[in-house]
Amino acid sequence: MKPKFYRKILRNGMTIIFEKRDNPVVSVAIAVRCGGINEEEHEKGISHFIEHMLYKGTKKRTAKQIAEEIENNGGDLNGFTDHLITAYWCKIPSKHLKVALEVLTDMIKNSLFAEKELEKERKVIFEEIKMRKDSPRTYVMDQIHSFLYEKPFGADLIGTYESMNSITREKILKRFRQVYAPGNMILAVVGDADFSEVIKFAEKNFRKKSSGGRQNVIRRRGQFKGKKIEIKKPAVILRNKIRTEKRKGVDQANLVFAYHSPNPKEKGYYTAQVLSVLMAGGMSSRLFNEIREKRNLAYAVKGFVEGE
Repeated sequence: MKPKFYRKILRNGMTIIFEKRDNPVVSVAIAVRCGGINEEEHEKGISHFIEHMLYKGTKKRTAKQIAEEIENNGGDLNGFTDHLITAYWCKIPSKHLKVALEVLTDMIKNSLFAEKELEKERKVIFEEIKMRKDSPRTYVMDQIHSFLYEKPFGADLIGTYESMNSITREKILKRFRQVYAPGNMILAVVGDADFSEVIKFAEKNFRKKSSGGRQNVIRRRGQFKGKKIEIKKPAVILRNKIRTEKRKGVDQANLVFAYHSPNPKEKGYYTAQVLSVLMAGGMSSRLFNEIREKRNLAYAVKGFVEGE
């Protein structure tokens, strides 16, 4: 039986990951190895800001055309910013794979970062900050992160009003050019597609450089060889803090108990994952049975291990 999972690193350093599935749907994502862990306190939220701006128009497409080209072909388009990566993804019928690849690539290579759109999107992110605070369930998860780590890593991934107001177009372009280069990117495709065609597309459209500049390549005898980009990571300092915040108009308590566990490179990481499932990983877990089934104190009881 032929393997259904493939991985290849191109000569420009870009990593291609592919999993073959027989369903007539394909998921495509382009991820950049940079996120909240790479940000200082004064620039917190810049990765997330860049993510928003890549949907606001390119040299070829307006923001509306970006969305319509995917959705008119039965697709779904979105993105996210995490501590370690920033990603842009699309799910679409497999016969329109080329459409997904072309739109995502256009966003990565040709985004305009227009000043007017940037200022409009800054206001949208301010509303997103308010939205997260207005949801106790989301807010308590954001807060627990700040109780486990000192700033800057402990600061909200989305940023603050102060940091977001300080991020100019020049700062965004500088970070974008540092980070968004093929040697710092991963292209992942899962679904009914041909791996060789995905490779051919990536090699054609990410030959020597992207809008992110040439930081990821070394010229050798006329060829280009990938080089991993090292983006500065501020020190991650652990802390432990307990806090209770009371709010009017909220009828249900949201309680989070968290502790520092090994990261994926350390011994004990997978043991911590097993323990998490045992304690709060489903309806048969110990905490679910004790808190919900026996004592009827809560509707939702969940747990997880987050590796940085």
